[in-house]
Amino acid sequence: MNYYSRNVSEANSELKSLTAESTRASVAEWRAEAGGVYLLTAVLGAPRPAPDVPDFFRAAPRPQSPGTTSYELQVSSWCVRIDRLPDWDSLEYPALAYREAWQEYEEALGR
Repeated sequence: MNYYSRNVSEANSELKSLTAESTRASVAEWRAEAGGVYLLTAVLGAPRPAPDVPDFFRAAPRPQSPGTTSYELQVSSWCVRIDRLPDWDSLEYPALAYREAWQEYEEALGR
């Protein structure tokens, strides 16, 4: 399992892009029952400054003007929460929509 998230906002002509991603793959194991419906949710811990940051990222920020970039590296812990749902209809959008799209894909392949 890896996670990746990106949030881009523009306020007062200042473009801001926040990116979160896992630095290594993680493994989640559980005893899944045949026909069971499970909802996996990533639970992120509070961010804190990253230790041992390369000098490139420690440089003093330049004045914020178009085309400049500054970085703030942070780390946090995370875990996965696995909930057993009573049935497929318990899924909410977009998960239910993804399931329907997958069913259409499988039918198109003749499976």
